[in-house]
Amino acid sequence: MENKAKLWAARIDEWKRSGVSQRQYCEDNYLALATFSWWRTRLKQRGIRSNEAFVEIPIERAVSTSVGRSGSLTIGIGHYTITVNGCVDQSQLQGVLTVLEQR
Repeated sequence: MENKAKLWAARIDEWKRSGVSQRQYCEDNYLALATFSWWRTRLKQRGIRSNEAFVEIPIERAVSTSVGRSGSLTIGIGHYTITVNGCVDQSQLQGVLTVLEQR
């Protein structure tokens, strides 16, 4: 079930970035609109969020970034390294980045 949830979270995220209606997205991607709507509601109820919010890191601050095979994201800032595995709470990550920017 967890893999399906991740798959649908990614699809919903892709739809949000596409700028088209749910109906059009589903037609373009051969998805049932009812199934799409069910997963969108289910993920929202479970508190599973897609990657809808991004934190910009100025290029001069980010020394390196890489994406591992497991889908983890690693960000190097100065002598600090942040590794994000799976979903992460936006406010927690923002707090970490704020602290690092102050150093």
